[in-house]
Amino acid sequence: MGGALAVFLLTSELPNFWLKKRLKRCEVGAARLGMVLMSAIGLGALLLRAAEFSYLHVRWDTNAFGSIIWALVFLHTTHIGVDVCETLVMTVMAFASPLDGRRFVDLNENAEYWDFVVLTWLPLYVVIYWAPRWFLS
Repeated sequence: MGGALAVFLLTSELPNFWLKKRLKRCEVGAARLGMVLMSAIGLGALLLRAAEFSYLHVRWDTNAFGSIIWALVFLHTTHIGVDVCETLVMTVMAFASPLDGRRFVDLNENAEYWDFVVLTWLPLYVVIYWAPRWFLS
């Protein structure tokens, strides 16, 4: 399930890149559409993560390894959740108020945070799902 999330997150970089390009050009309609799209993508990532918790083969209280795995996944889930909340709020603001230069900068910083969420999952995915196989085999 972590692999599905990794693929989903990597794929989400395509619309995020498109959005950032439109934000730099201050395209109001495209910015609003992109924010709605990224909100939906963020919610999809949270759903995948919720499903992933049921696929972890260790409980958080089983041993130290389980505690570390759950802590890493939970912390990354927090990053996803924070970004989704921020994106939803900024999407509402993009529709409720005029978009000016400062607002485009805010939206772009939000899109940059999504890059952080995606890029932090890649090494965590390797550590959680692949490293134990390499060292325990």
